[in-house]
Amino acid sequence: MLAAQQRADDAELQMQLISQQSETRAVGLESRLSELSDTLGNVERLRQQDQQVIQKLRERLVQVRIRITNSTEEVGSVTVTVCVFASVCNNNNNN
Repeated sequence: MLAAQQRADDAELQMQLISQQSETRAVGLESRLSELSDTLGNVERLRQQDQQVIQKLRERLVQVRIRITNSTEEVGSVTVTVCVFASVCNNNNNN
């Protein structure tokens, strides 16, 4: 009977040890899950900020393209005016 009680006590002790190890592991996993959740939240926040920056840069690019187009048209009209004026001047000088 004494041997049986000793085995029962050993089994109880083993069960308590396994239970403590499982609890410790669960706490560690919960902590890692919390860290991953925080990291994921930070990554998502940074992704949204990046998307906002990308959108602002796209808008700026459109503005720059419009300015370039307008500047090119203005330069083109000045060039045409100069060419027309030069033609008139050349024709007057030839007469």
